[in-house]
Amino acid sequence: MHILTICILLVFAFAGCSKEQAKRAAFETLQNIKAQDCDDRLVDGCGEGEKFDTYQRERQEVLNPAE
Repeated sequence: MHILTICILLVFAFAGCSKEQAKRAAFETLQNIKAQDCDDRLVDGCGEGEKFDTYQRERQEVLNPAE
C-alpha cells in the first residue's frame, strides 16, 4: 500500500500540482486506506473519516493558538 501512495504523490508532483493539492491527495489516500482496512475487518462503527479541511483547521488552531 505504501508504494501506491508514493506513486500517487509522484504523479501529482510531476503534474505540477500545488503543495496544498499534494497534501490533500496524501491525506485522502490515507483516509481511504483506513476505510478499506475497516471494511475488510467488518468492524461496526467505522464511520466516515475526517475531512481534510477540518483536519487543516484543527491543525492550525493547535499550531497557532489565538492569543
